[in-house]
Amino acid sequence: MEPSFDTVKDTVIEKIPPAPGEETGTGGPAQAERDFLANALELAPFIKNLLGEEVGVYVSDLERYIYCAPGSVSLSLRPGDYIKEGSVTDLALRNGQRAVIRVEKEVYGIPYIGTACPINAPDSGKIIGALGMTAPITRQEQLMAAADNMENQISTMSMAINNLSATAEELAATMENLNSGAQNIRDEIKKTDDIVNLIQEVAEQTHMLGLNAAIEAARAGEAGRGFNVVAGEIRKMSQDTQRSVKEIMQTLQEMQRSIMELTHSIEQMSAATQQQAASAQEISAAVNELGAVAADLKRQADELLS
Repeated sequence: MEPSFDTVKDTVIEKIPPAPGEETGTGGPAQAERDFLANALELAPFIKNLLGEEVGVYVSDLERYIYCAPGSVSLSLRPGDYIKEGSVTDLALRNGQRAVIRVEKEVYGIPYIGTACPINAPDSGKIIGALGMTAPITRQEQLMAAADNMENQISTMSMAINNLSATAEELAATMENLNSGAQNIRDEIKKTDDIVNLIQEVAEQTHMLGLNAAIEAARAGEAGRGFNVVAGEIRKMSQDTQRSVKEIMQTLQEMQRSIMELTHSIEQMSAATQQQAASAQEISAAVNELGAVAADLKRQADELLS
């Protein structure tokens, strides 16, 4: 049967020896230490209630635990159990200052933070015991995992957005080059128009020369028969040239219409790609801000676990 709280308290208080030359109950330093540790024991249940069911509260003297109220992490400790070497209570007693350790899930099934601080006598400052607590960090670890996952996802998203932004900028530059190329083609076609017009003029003049030659051949009669043949060939060549020029003009006009339509489409695509590049940059900036938020969240989660 586990001893009652009062029995444990009385046993512990009696263990504090009187100072040399001091009799028990005389009100000397040892009595003050006993009273102070007794007060700590009496406060322990209230501390437990204040911190809630998940938090474990433990009080010890210099050797054993004298109050054990486990939380969601069960350390299987009972009043009277010796303090284990290397435990957070042992560290606080040996170093004379607050000690904190983190215990992973594999040990007790639940990850937790153990904290202990020495109990010092109010007058002498002598260490007479320790107050320890255990607090599960399952939620904090879940928060840490979520923050870490969020940071990784945002990092991946940021890389994708940066690639998209770079691609959009390259596409916008390509469309601009295409637009410039289409304009150059239109300019070259206009130059071709001038050449074709010149050919048309030459063909018309050649045709007139052929007519004049035919008239002169007719005047010459029999002597101009051979010249008449040449005049006919000249007129035929002129007519063929005019037909070819007409076909070329029609082809060039079709090309001009196609180039105009292509240029219009390229201009629209260029405007769209430039808008896309600008939007990608805005998204990239927003993702970078989210990345900063995720990093800060991860830092805060890490601070909760430390």
